[in-house]
Amino acid sequence: MISLCMYACVIYFLFGICFAVPFCFLWLHRIDTLAASASIPFKLLCVPGAVFLWPVLFVKVRHT
Repeated sequence: MISLCMYACVIYFLFGICFAVPFCFLWLHRIDTLAASASIPFKLLCVPGAVFLWPVLFVKVRHT
């Protein structure tokens, strides 16, 4: 049972990584217009949050 939960967490994390990098560099401006002119370090700071919140951000990006 523990291994099943661990696999689920790893899959969630991998999907988050695959979503977060393009989100922070290509789609962040859809949610926050000021982020279009943001610096690279700011966008890199957004990556960890986007990794863990990717389902919410995915829905927001799809609806805008």
